[in-house]
Amino acid sequence: MPYRVLYRLIWITSLVCIMAMCAYFSTQSLPVPKADQLAPFSTADGSLSLSRPSNWAPNEASKNGVETGVEFAPQPGTRIVFRSLLQDSLMADIARSGGSGVAGIPGTTATTDKNPLAAVHDLQYNRMVSQKKDYADLTQAETTKIQIAGLEGLQTSFKCKRLVGLSLSEMSGRRISALSNGRCLSIVAICPAGSEAEMEPVFDKMLASLVVKEPGG
Repeated sequence: MPYRVLYRLIWITSLVCIMAMCAYFSTQSLPVPKADQLAPFSTADGSLSLSRPSNWAPNEASKNGVETGVEFAPQPGTRIVFRSLLQDSLMADIARSGGSGVAGIPGTTATTDKNPLAAVHDLQYNRMVSQKKDYADLTQAETTKIQIAGLEGLQTSFKCKRLVGLSLSEMSGRRISALSNGRCLSIVAICPAGSEAEMEPVFDKMLASLVVKEPGG
């Protein structure tokens, strides 16, 4: 009987220790692969080309010419995503026409009085708000005008929380929208709060190298 009690105490103590270690290590940031050398990358349809760290593997996806996207995620919680979207460009066309038909596009309201670029930038935000797993407690700073790939764009910095490992971590990021060649360019870059000084210069280099073309061009 005493041995059974002792075994139970040992088992419970071990379990508590394992749970404590899991909780501790889940809060530790994984080292991001050093981004000291850039290498060229182009999507299969040629619509997006840029330079990226050679050890950041691309995860590319395409939907029958309607959407082209590529994600670079060197570690959990750190990623930059580039997307070329036909549907969002249609949203811009509707905004130009005064908003008629906007209700038929998911993530939009029935009417809009905004310019086409502002309309698609709002659509990007609405999508992020709906993705609560990735962008919990999403808050934004002021939106500014920028130049991206030779295009007029809008950029908004944001803060949110995201599940990384077993813990909800504070994140810092920015989102960018632009219109080009009948498509909408959508970019989201995000990293753990506190790692901005290391990651933002890498994101800047990738953004500065971006070239946008017609699919198949």
